[in-house]
Amino acid sequence: MNVLSYPFAVLLMTLISLSARAEAFDSSLEPTFEAEFDPSWSLDFVLEPRQTSIAGQQVSDLNDELTHIALINCENGSLSQQQCQQVADSGGHMDLLVDGNQDGRYERWSIAVGKLKNGEYAKVLLVQDDSSREVQQLMLIDSATPGFSALYFQQGVIMWGMCLSCDVLADIVWQQDGYQVSWVPNQYRAWNDEALVDNR
Repeated sequence: MNVLSYPFAVLLMTLISLSARAEAFDSSLEPTFEAEFDPSWSLDFVLEPRQTSIAGQQVSDLNDELTHIALINCENGSLSQQQCQQVADSGGHMDLLVDGNQDGRYERWSIAVGKLKNGEYAKVLLVQDDSSREVQQLMLIDSATPGFSALYFQQGVIMWGMCLSCDVLADIVWQQDGYQVSWVPNQYRAWNDEALVDNR
């Protein structure tokens, strides 16, 4: 190697090194995009219920057809962070602090799945007293699998949706001494946060 080519070789190697670093640096600045919203996972979601009690109460005492239960939420690991974000993006909740019967006391409404004595499954809506955590009511919807559901709140109406971005919704209404599931055709209603719900 002659004297004139050595500095040229060093310069060339330096430029190549700087170019590689610049490419690595530039690629780290590129924005990362979240996966596109795909609600189809909510149709395939399955969580096998294994608990026989909830809030210190035997599930069979709460409903004599029920043998096991499992809560579905973002805190217990049953849903991934991405799934939780997609539920939130759809306007859904896995639990709500709500005064559904407007008696001045808030209840904790939670989504769960249950296993029945006959070996089949149900989607479960659990209503608990917010202060004592005592289960006040369980609502069950027969289901082929222990699958996903979520709560929605719109114009003062609490709805129970059986999947994300689908029309399978039921209004939850207070009738005399308990909540009832009222299946109605889905109609668009503008989202509205009223005083009925406390998102604490």
